[in-house]
Amino acid sequence: AKRATPPKMNKSKVNYFEPDMIKQILEAFDEESFDRRVLGYTLVYTGARRGEILGLEWHNIDLDKGTVSIEKNVLYTPEKGVYVDTLKTETSERIISIPGILVELLKEYKTEFYDKAKALAGKGWPDNDFVFVNVYGQPIHPDAVSTWLVRLEKKYGLPHLNTHAFRHSVASALIYAGVDPVSVSRRLGHAQVSTTTNVYAHVFKKADERNAEILESLF
Repeated sequence: AKRATPPKMNKSKVNYFEPDMIKQILEAFDEESFDRRVLGYTLVYTGARRGEILGLEWHNIDLDKGTVSIEKNVLYTPEKGVYVDTLKTETSERIISIPGILVELLKEYKTEFYDKAKALAGKGWPDNDFVFVNVYGQPIHPDAVSTWLVRLEKKYGLPHLNTHAFRHSVASALIYAGVDPVSVSRRLGHAQVSTTTNVYAHVFKKADERNAEILESLF
């Protein structure tokens, strides 16, 4: 094996949305049912993985402090079906801040949608408090989220919508805004800061070009 030459890995360019496109996507979310609207806004404003968002329970959300605690992962395999698992790595467990607009949406969603659905189901509601659930009170099937986004892109003429692109968009926007790599890495739940800098190397380069312009204007 020492004599073998390993193949060179080519870095794939991350797919992310520019701020103007995010605004269009949010406008499309606003036209959807309220529960899907809240799910969409959570994708946009947290930068969390799809499974991490579906794994959120109400005790993970502090609406007073405006924070979300990422602790679980909802996944699917043909063998197991939809199941709850631990996070990808130990560093994936984290607490992130969310903006006021998402806090207010979650408050309204809790009282006007979730609590009413739970009360209507009565004893038929399962013994859990997952935030995003189906009509039976169980965690949403991960593929159902992707299917919804595909339908959305076709309906509103949007570019290809996949859940990971929202994660990349959050990271790219923060980097370009001058947020340090350590903070970005912690929000994403990367095991190492080097993962963040490697994946988003082209974004850091673009941000540094803007830094040069700022220095020129200052001096």
